[in-house]
Order: sequence, then structure tokens, then C-alpha cells
Amino acid sequence: MQVSSGRVVIPSCLPETVLKHLILTEILLPEVSGLELAKWVKEDSELCNIPILAVTGFGLKGDEEKIRNGGCDIYIEKPARIETLLQAVKRFVAS
Repeated sequence: MQVSSGRVVIPSCLPETVLKHLILTEILLPEVSGLELAKWVKEDSELCNIPILAVTGFGLKGDEEKIRNGGCDIYIEKPARIETLLQAVKRFVAS
């Protein structure tokens, strides 16, 4: 599923028809940040076990730690190799 704003992720993920294997997010989203999104997901009892993969252009020292501490399970810095991204997605979806 693709959404246009971080604000609609939680309501979009709640219907039973949505498979809840992985949330792939950018940190810089319209209206809310990916870190806010991660916080909302991890605080929701129905969604808290969904892994969050953050793909971002942030690359400063300490950003990965900040993003992981913010609730994201894996951090991939852009520009990312497609193989790296696919391996991360497969790791979470296959489990």
C-alpha cells in the first residue's frame, strides 16, 4: 500500500485486509516526519510489532542511532543500492 502522507498511515493500516509485514518510510514526509510515524506505530497495540524500515538522505554522524532509537528497525541511507533495499525488505517480509 502507498499513502500520500504520514498522517494516514495508522488509519490505513488498521483494516483487516492490509497485510502488516513491513512499513517502509522516508524520514522527511509531508505533514509529519518518519520519526513521528514510527512513534505512532510503536505506541499502537495493533501495529507495534510491524517492523519499520527507514530510507533517508540523512547521513550525518548520529542520525542512524537517532532513527533507530526513534522506533525504526532498520536504516538505509540514500542513495541506496536496490539490492540492499530488496534484501532488507525480504528479511522482514519472509519472517
